Amino acid sequence: MINNIIYSLVIALFYSVMACQDDLPSPQDAKATVAYIDEFQNKETIRFSVNDNGGSTSLTPRISQLSKGEAYIIIEASQKVLDDYNAKNNANYKMLPEHVYNLVNTKTGEKGKSLKVNLENNDFGANIRVEVGDMLDKEGNKLPVADSYAVPVALSSASADRYIKTSDSRTGILILDREFTTGVLRLKGRLGAYMIDEANDIKFSDFTAQISFKIDDNGNGRIRENTGLLYPNSRTSNGSFYQTLYGNGLTLFTTAGGKVGLNQPEFEEFKFEPNKWYHLSISFKVENEIPYFRLYLNGKLAYSGPWTGKIEDWGYVYMGNSSFSGYIRELRLWNKALTESEINSTLYFANPDDENLVLYMPLNDVTRFENVATKTKGLYTYKLGSGANSGNTDFNSIETFP
Repeated sequence: MINNIIYSLVIALFYSVMACQDDLPSPQDAKATVAYIDEFQNKETIRFSVNDNGGSTSLTPRISQLSKGEAYIIIEASQKVLDDYNAKNNANYKMLPEHVYNLVNTKTGEKGKSLKVNLENNDFGANIRVEVGDMLDKEGNKLPVADSYAVPVALSSASADRYIKTSDSRTGILILDREFTTGVLRLKGRLGAYMIDEANDIKFSDFTAQISFKIDDNGNGRIRENTGLLYPNSRTSNGSFYQTLYGNGLTLFTTAGGKVGLNQPEFEEFKFEPNKWYHLSISFKVENEIPYFRLYLNGKLAYSGPWTGKIEDWGYVYMGNSSFSGYIRELRLWNKALTESEINSTLYFANPDDENLVLYMPLNDVTRFENVATKTKGLYTYKLGSGANSGNTDFNSIETFP
């Protein structure tokens, strides 16, 4: 009987509390209205292209139901959003200087770093254009091309019928892909980089190796068979890892002698194309005593999974083989496994002073084969070879990115 009395009191208390909250909509309530930025529903970042004269992209802040009266949305640029993102992802994006850009309400023409968008009856949102002007500082000097700039945005406030504040999809980072022109290495054969002094040879337990490359057309609209990509190669062996392009597909040779291809859904049908630039990053890290290997193409995860054994001998970096014919830009080696955000923030440039950057060859007509990584500057050298046409190597080609 006592248990029945307690049970009855609990039920009565539950319904009493619920009765007091009947007027508050839940996120699942069809009558509730939530505010968000449409483009950031499923992603934290968006990239857009700019050149020295700027560029633009658009956002759609909105409410989930048509306005039935007075409603507004406030969207603004936010340094805090960028600081939080950089801290969480160990990224290094810089806030684009305020004088270079504006948020523009395309309906009213109002512009600024913070916009209050008033919604009329039966309206649901607005189109906000992010306009970037000349990439110059206040003194008129060109902003450093190597700096990774971003415009972080936040839907900081909103009001509407039965509006309920939500944190989902309310912030995001607009990353500028800055157009630039540079010399690149024309390579037929193989390029290697290694320590000048054999006594300093290092094998890293965790690492990331990166390369930007473009491969020639073999004459049939495809890439030449058995074209080697980025791999280690010690002074005494070919190492324990190799990857190559067979035609237009990538094959990874595992430490146990097996072969695997790209395994992420977005890359199920992926094929490399000749005469097109790619940024390749491979990382290795032991996680909970399990070796883990990841491969990224143009900043997107293309392969991820446990590896069959330790990948040794990194400290020597090789690109290409006797079949390679194409172009290379920015050969790098890090003594840590970079995160996806770190890889994306270094797609085109890295900071030579980074303490984890072991090797950095920009491979342009100015620095040529010089290692500019501050930590190991002067300690690495290079080697060309492997291939009948390996002598046809120069820095005479000029390319524009991205």
